[in-house]
Amino acid sequence: MQSGLGLSVATGAAWMVGLRWAHRCVGIVSVAFLARLLEPEDFGLVALATTVVAFVELFGQTQVDVALIREQETDRNLYDSAWTLDILRGATVALVLAIAAVPVAGFFSEPRVESILYSLAVIQFIVSFQNIGTVEFRKQFRFGYDFLFEFLSRVAGACLTIAAAFILRNHWALVTGLALQGASRLVLSYLICDYRPRLCFTRFREIFNFSKWLVAQNLSYGLREQAPVFAVSRLLNLETLGLFNVSKDLSAFVTTELRAPIRRALYPGFARMSLESGALKANYIDAFAVMFLLSLPISVGLYLVADLLIEVVFGPQWLAAVPLLKILACLGIVQSFGANTHLVLNRIGRPRLTAVAGMGYLIVLVPALFWATVKYGVHGTAWAIVLSSGLMVLTEYSIMRHVLRVRFGEMFAHVWRPLLAAAFMAQVIVMARSSLHPVVNFSSVTGLAGIVVLGAVIYGGAILVAWWLSRAGPGAERHILQTISRAWPRRRFVGTTS
Repeated sequence: MQSGLGLSVATGAAWMVGLRWAHRCVGIVSVAFLARLLEPEDFGLVALATTVVAFVELFGQTQVDVALIREQETDRNLYDSAWTLDILRGATVALVLAIAAVPVAGFFSEPRVESILYSLAVIQFIVSFQNIGTVEFRKQFRFGYDFLFEFLSRVAGACLTIAAAFILRNHWALVTGLALQGASRLVLSYLICDYRPRLCFTRFREIFNFSKWLVAQNLSYGLREQAPVFAVSRLLNLETLGLFNVSKDLSAFVTTELRAPIRRALYPGFARMSLESGALKANYIDAFAVMFLLSLPISVGLYLVADLLIEVVFGPQWLAAVPLLKILACLGIVQSFGANTHLVLNRIGRPRLTAVAGMGYLIVLVPALFWATVKYGVHGTAWAIVLSSGLMVLTEYSIMRHVLRVRFGEMFAHVWRPLLAAAFMAQVIVMARSSLHPVVNFSSVTGLAGIVVLGAVIYGGAILVAWWLSRAGPGAERHILQTISRAWPRRRFVGTTS
């Protein structure tokens, strides 16, 4: 990106993306094992309970880490107040879950949910004591430490969950895994960070004044994330819910899990950029270009190999999830155009706009979601999410046009090359699968890996050719090559000079 700070953010984002994918690979391997040990109904049952937890959490997610990163000072009272607020939030969520356990079990006519909710309530309270000092890793651009914390806790949780599944062979293995992963995060947060928080209330009001609109943001975002689960669980059945959640998690692994770590690295950088000088706008457009170039081909590729991925990773008993995964891959394509509006609005102190837009989106989504689920089943659920997300992306662009004066042409200049390259990649993959099917078993690990590598090579080559033909001007391609050249300083890449 343009400034030294922007380059630091780009390097940090690249570091976090690579390591975050390793982190999520642990998750997908874990799910692959669990899918062979447990039934779809087990996943659906725990998904129902965790959705209730997520719904309750929506009303207490203050995101104190965002407030701490935005505040450039490092004040102990601020950090300790944030930690105390997190504990109070965890205790409140745990109490609400314990009270709601019986009514929720009755509402869904599923008595097993009651005991699961009691267990999750205890987990919520224990995890709330996590060391607040880990926020400093992102604030100071120490992204390697941030990932190390996330990765080690995930590895520990995945291994312990698989071990529990071998022993229990039912839904309690998943609940046990959540508990052990939460305990791992708690312990690791104090081992990896030497900050020792203490109870403090002196800066509660300051944190709340900034966080109140973040609560509204999280509420709208969380409701639209959990609404499909409620619709499917209430209108269909637990087995279908299990298929839906596995498809959603798998699509998130290859789409959201690329964008999430980039956003995690972007906000600390945005917090130090000036709106008046134009640095925030320039780096916002650069970040969009990089995220679009990287995320679009992954979503397109997921659509093309959904059947192979399900069969190889989960087994033939999960093939009913293939149509769902294809639809959710379309969701990934739509979300590739996402504008990261909330990061900019949080930076300039206007999170209210994101909250209002999110609530408007929710008003459109919920009726469409339930209507589509009743009329078309779980596939209708998935398509309602896709179309509503498209509407939200258009809304985000309208906000950015108003706030940062971003023009359509400025964004399109970074979009056309990835679009052409992704279309070319798709055509090559379709032709390869059709012509090589008699001699290559694509429904194997090697066959699937081969088609993935082919797609990556074709897309990367097409992007570089299109960039070269357009005279190798400024763009996502240059930023990525600059990042690579800094990782391997002895090598020089065309177009990386400033």
